[in-house]
Amino acid sequence: MLDSERVAQCARLPHARSVDDALRALFDRRQHVAYEPKSQEEVDALARACRQPGRVNVLVDEAHAWLTARSHAGSPLIRLMRAHRHARCSLFLTTHHLSGDVPQAAVACAPSWYVFRCTSPTTLDRLAALGLDIERIRRLPQWSYLAFREGF
Repeated sequence: MLDSERVAQCARLPHARSVDDALRALFDRRQHVAYEPKSQEEVDALARACRQPGRVNVLVDEAHAWLTARSHAGSPLIRLMRAHRHARCSLFLTTHHLSGDVPQAAVACAPSWYVFRCTSPTTLDRLAALGLDIERIRRLPQWSYLAFREGF
């Protein structure tokens, strides 16, 4: 797990001290592990490693920290998003900022969305462009979500 903000939900997971430690835990010892990246280069290294064939589950918490308007189709995280099924990698990304920060190259790779209550006008505009009912999203009870599947 890329624990971008040291969230409380991951406090009980062992946290690797380096990218190499995280990769050894994942691929050699087949253990659950969290890692708090210190740079885009570390995220890129982890994304490249997870593209190697092998069963791994990856959760990128607060993906907006690593996906920016400058992210392009060739960046390692976007490439992992495009090829994760071929690499037998289950990939999940979370973000509170589905606005201009998350590039179209990333949005296009998301076959399933779980949308929680939102009131941000910019994010709601983007969700409306995807065909979602933004009034329904605004009224969602806390901890409820809508599942939206593009289907590829």
